[in-house]
Amino acid sequence: MQPLSAVIVTRNDAENIERTIRSMQEVAEEIIIVDAFSTDGTPEICKKYPVRFTTLEWSGYGPQCNYGIDLAGNDAIINPRVGDVLSGKAIAKIKEQQQYGFTGIYAMKIVRFFFGKFLRHGTEGPNYRYIIFDRTEAKWHDSSSHDLLFVSKKTDRHRLRGDVMHYAYHSIEQYIQQTNEATSTEAEKAYLRGKKKYAGKIIFSPAFYFIK
Repeated sequence: MQPLSAVIVTRNDAENIERTIRSMQEVAEEIIIVDAFSTDGTPEICKKYPVRFTTLEWSGYGPQCNYGIDLAGNDAIINPRVGDVLSGKAIAKIKEQQQYGFTGIYAMKIVRFFFGKFLRHGTEGPNYRYIIFDRTEAKWHDSSSHDLLFVSKKTDRHRLRGDVMHYAYHSIEQYIQQTNEATSTEAEKAYLRGKKKYAGKIIFSPAFYFIK
């Protein structure tokens, strides 16, 4: 069975971090928390569990993830966002894949918790996000974006069955904030794609490219 290292980035996430840690304990051999000096009790919650807790001044989601990934003891990485909780089926499918090993990158279906219920239809309905990958084949871009992941053109891409329940929005204020952040992310991605002819410089190798 191939072991997984979970890498979780936190920044004032006391509301949801505990449920994500508990979920990762179901599949990961080790859990690494990279915390941006949270002041809301997040560190105290994390330290209740057998995790490797480290701090790093916030420099963007990508750099925070990469820092934690470099600390991992395994090449196979599961990289959830705070608020992610694996369904029973997702846990079973991940464990099944561990028997064969992880090659490339793996997407799973994300179902968002939106104002008291999980949405399975509409604009905030389910979508897929890459959550498991071999760190020798994928790397986050050094930006504040959540989903700028570099992979080789030869990297295999897979989907694992089972839902990841994401506790996303608990208030209208939180929804507006995250929507604004997502809009900024899309603008950044469009800008970077517009620089396509300079992609080799941006990502250090012309054999890599962005995936969403």
